[in-house]
Amino acid sequence: MKRKLNNLWTALMFAGILLLVTSGVASAIRYEAEDAELIGVAYSVDDSAASNGKVVCCLEWPNVISSGVRFNNMPATNSFLLQYSTGGASTGKYNVSLYINDVFIRYLVPVSTGDWPIYNIMEVTGITVNEGESISIIRDNIDGQYGFNIDYIEYYSWTGFFEPIDNDAVNLVKGGSAIPVKFSLDGDQGLDIFMSGYPQSIAVDCGGAPVDSITPDETDTAGQSGLSYDPLADQYVYVWKTNKDWKSGCRQLQVMLNTGQIYSAIFKFEK
Repeated sequence: MKRKLNNLWTALMFAGILLLVTSGVASAIRYEAEDAELIGVAYSVDDSAASNGKVVCCLEWPNVISSGVRFNNMPATNSFLLQYSTGGASTGKYNVSLYINDVFIRYLVPVSTGDWPIYNIMEVTGITVNEGESISIIRDNIDGQYGFNIDYIEYYSWTGFFEPIDNDAVNLVKGGSAIPVKFSLDGDQGLDIFMSGYPQSIAVDCGGAPVDSITPDETDTAGQSGLSYDPLADQYVYVWKTNKDWKSGCRQLQVMLNTGQIYSAIFKFEK
């Protein structure tokens, strides 16, 4: 009986380890436009090709300007993906404006690949959304002949980096050491979460500004550890194996997710 229990415990432990290593396809948090606040004359409409069967249509001719959606009380981010559809050869026929907390940020440029319901993904990067702020996507009409559908925006809810990395200081390390890079995406989002070529590191001065134009080095993992997810701590752990030849100067570790979100930390190397 004791042997059977031991075997069962071993099987359960093995299954748990397997779960950490072979977690499924990455899935960022999706915010459906139909669940957001509608602005102006925007309205929900059925669309079988949409992610949830409904989209928000922001201005269809002959309606007027300033209609769209406002996603309220959002998690912090510096990037998101937008899925949308435009009708006909509508590229350049109108502006789509991005607002954060009702402050205009910039124009977005939708691209049409044909008649509805063909959806496109736009990567919106280089922004700052703080916890609890709103993201608004508003169509400003130039030529009202074509419609514009918003399906969803999508990004990860990031928290990190956790110890041993200090986010507010230069981290002192020795070249060749393995550094556990820990962060959370608010649950298990799978292991395919990094943009191709990331994580990577670049040489910087110790204030964070790049000092050369050398092509960034894609990071090496320590042994076979690579990326794993710890469900008890709700943390991802990526083991960054630093180069043993890094004996002085600073490097910036850059972690970019497949949504375009990018996070970094500075490390100073000593002998």
